Amino acid sequence: MMSNDPMYDDWINQRRAIDSPDGLADCVMATVQETEVRRKQSLLLRLAQRIEESRLARWTACMAAFLVGSSPFLYLAYVAQLLVF
Repeated sequence: MMSNDPMYDDWINQRRAIDSPDGLADCVMATVQETEVRRKQSLLLRLAQRIEESRLARWTACMAAFLVGSSPFLYLAYVAQLLVF
């Protein structure tokens, strides 16, 4: 810390004396929320880019989509005793 510097102490005291503008907290929180949204979007974008670049990732994504899409039919077939597990 610079606690031994009188210029720094004066500067800190001046900054503490100034009131923050109305709505500053709302502005800061909105910016934080936007940053979180952008981070989530960039995560999804990076995932999509990896899927495009890797053959294994494409196969995995297609198989996951196939399994999710076919699960209701497999369940109905199991219930109807059309498949033996």
